[in-house]
Amino acid sequence: MHVLKFGGTSLGNAKRLSQVCQTICKRLQLHPVAVVVSAIAGVTNMLELSIQKAKEDVPYTICIDEMMNFHQRFIDELAHIHPNLLKQELESFIFEVMEQYSTLLQGVQLIKDCPEKIHCKILSFGEVISTQMVRSVLGSLGITVTFLDATSYIKTKGPLSEAIPIMPELMRLFAKVKNNTCLLMSGFIASDMAGNLSLLGRNGSDYSASLMAVALNAESCEIWTDVDGIYTADPNQVPDAKLIRDMSYGEAMELAFYGAKILHPKTTAVLVSAQIPLFIKNSFKPEEEGTKISAFAKPDQKDLIRAVSYIKDIALINIYGAGMKGSPGMAARVFDIVAKCGVSVILISQASSEYSICFCVIGKDAEITYKALQEALYLELQAKIVENIEVMHDQAIICIVGDEMRTRYGIAGKFFSSLAHACINIVAIAQGSSERCISAVINGHDSAKAVHAVHRSFFHTLQTIELYIVGIGSVGSELIEQIKLQHHDLLRNGIEIKVCAIANTRKYVHRENGIDLANWSNLMHSSSNNLKKILAQASLDKPLNGILLDCTASKEISSNYIAAFKAGLHVISANKQANSSTYAYYQELRAKADKYKRLFLYETNVGAGLPIIYNFKNLIKSGDQLLDFSGILSGSLSFIFGALEDDIPFSEAVNLARDKKFTEPDPRDDLSGIDVARKLLILAREIGLQIEFEDIQVDAILPLDFDISGSIDTFLLNLKKIDSYFSEKTIKLRQKNKVLRLVGEIKNHKCRVGICVVDKMDPLYSVKNGENAFVFLTKRYSPIPFVIRGYGAGVGVTASGLFGDILKTVSLN
Repeated sequence: MHVLKFGGTSLGNAKRLSQVCQTICKRLQLHPVAVVVSAIAGVTNMLELSIQKAKEDVPYTICIDEMMNFHQRFIDELAHIHPNLLKQELESFIFEVMEQYSTLLQGVQLIKDCPEKIHCKILSFGEVISTQMVRSVLGSLGITVTFLDATSYIKTKGPLSEAIPIMPELMRLFAKVKNNTCLLMSGFIASDMAGNLSLLGRNGSDYSASLMAVALNAESCEIWTDVDGIYTADPNQVPDAKLIRDMSYGEAMELAFYGAKILHPKTTAVLVSAQIPLFIKNSFKPEEEGTKISAFAKPDQKDLIRAVSYIKDIALINIYGAGMKGSPGMAARVFDIVAKCGVSVILISQASSEYSICFCVIGKDAEITYKALQEALYLELQAKIVENIEVMHDQAIICIVGDEMRTRYGIAGKFFSSLAHACINIVAIAQGSSERCISAVINGHDSAKAVHAVHRSFFHTLQTIELYIVGIGSVGSELIEQIKLQHHDLLRNGIEIKVCAIANTRKYVHRENGIDLANWSNLMHSSSNNLKKILAQASLDKPLNGILLDCTASKEISSNYIAAFKAGLHVISANKQANSSTYAYYQELRAKADKYKRLFLYETNVGAGLPIIYNFKNLIKSGDQLLDFSGILSGSLSFIFGALEDDIPFSEAVNLARDKKFTEPDPRDDLSGIDVARKLLILAREIGLQIEFEDIQVDAILPLDFDISGSIDTFLLNLKKIDSYFSEKTIKLRQKNKVLRLVGEIKNHKCRVGICVVDKMDPLYSVKNGENAFVFLTKRYSPIPFVIRGYGAGVGVTASGLFGDILKTVSLN
């Protein structure tokens, strides 16, 4: 005998119910079955709503009409699918149930209350109707069904709405029908020894199936639902969660306790003693294996844990006081008080100093528990033995589960590290002696983010990057295009980039699940204060790996990086303003990034797409020491001074660089040497020089008597006046095999920017046409220096440098 239980979604419409019956028929060809049926999805909620309306004396007859119309349409559709269905007989049955339903609601309205016995009776109608429908369809298919009235077979004690089965009675009663081929019974419904209808509480139909399986000594119990089985996390929260094929009873019970919606602890618990395997299967994919839960689950050699789960709406109650230390029986007294309130404790954690005890209860039970503790411990509070009783509302418990955890090292560290990396604070920790489960209490608002972070850490699933882009000029727009083009390749490598917000000073667009990059510019709308909007939205989105990407040159944006860290965002910046600001702010940025466990990446500040910062920092971290540095740090000035060697006049070289967009719109910004000085300042600070921008010597590039005032056009026109100045220098140096270069250098802890004369032996001699070159002479790289050379000007390489920083926020295999 195999017990098959079908849930409400499996019976959600006539077609689905018909498929369920076809599944039953196929299984009957293999072995006897006992079928348990839930109410059709949504019906129990409708019944609850009608009770509430009747109690409040609100018109409820619409609920009766809706219920009748719903089931009539259902029957009509069934009759269309199954011509042999005894339609009138089924309609008469449902009409009689509706008559009872209406009569009971009239009584509830009259007394404006619903006694427990009546409440149970009304809620049972959903299962009563769905079972009769399944019975009728099976009959139309020629299946002989033995119908079991659940009230005659499931006997209970205790509260009618949360009844406790009496197992000896079940064993005795079900012994009479063990030899039947096809049994059919309503789930959820039972009765006490006096014959009063009772209910088995939440997940009652699953519980009915497990009770039936034990009483019949079945070979298996199968829960048929609308998912493929149990996953490594809730697939609604974590789309790339993985299906678990095998799981132990212990693992299943831990997951059920900690919020796994498919399971309930009592469903699994009753099967454990009888060693009956439990299967979770998908009604819509009956050929799939699903998840098997048994005493001996196969260990997963690849994954360190079995699954991640969580419970929301938890309250943490903390009782503390110096007088509690060494006070025998204090913990027992606290939990005795809680037990007398009828409240279940979910998690317990006690400090080894015995100074405090904290425990978790369901949120709705927090107030009654707090009041009971305040009253019962009044004298201890007055005497300061107990200093205070605190309640933290809106908490959540996240847990990792797995039998193999006890034999593997570093699981707890990995768990807590993944939460820390996601900037999630842990309030309390608990671990069972079985070492099968480790739990942490966190802020309830962080629960979804926490599950993502922990799941990704343990199961190496899709790594997500959420970008909040500020600045959509040439670099920002190019980066968006690069991300769009690389989207599918990144997915194949387990990385998904979602651009969640794009903004400039005038326009803004946000989509929590990612903006359509094929149409992003058309989605933007007029808006102001957009940086504040982005930071506020990021705080609400709670991205797992969120990044503020600064593609501007704005000082205002750079002054808000710390606010971005607080909002849970890494910061990646092409903007040199922050790192070339005051040394105090430079230090504060790094301290705050460390405090909030965020990354601050700025590779493009110095070398555009060249990996200068990364390699330079690694040299210093590894113990090397910089002796001298010289470099061509500007792609635009590299192009201009290189063009002089080809006898291109200086004024024409500047215009060519501007046309190629190597320079700023106003070339005076490049020719001032200020941009090179900022880059040099950043490099100097990276080796530990505590200097300000004013400490850098910036020599004039243009002749001192040259007038740089006026409009851009006037300035460009006037440049012709100094063509001879540069051409004469160039010709004289050519005769000596030397050239002019605009160089930034660090010598003897002093920084300088200016024109240098270099010969053929200098690594900078051949650097031109927009290339950058960085020459590091160190203790290890001496006398031959370490040189990094490549294009440092252009939109494409700068965008690719930012792209490289973005990918540093995930682990690349």
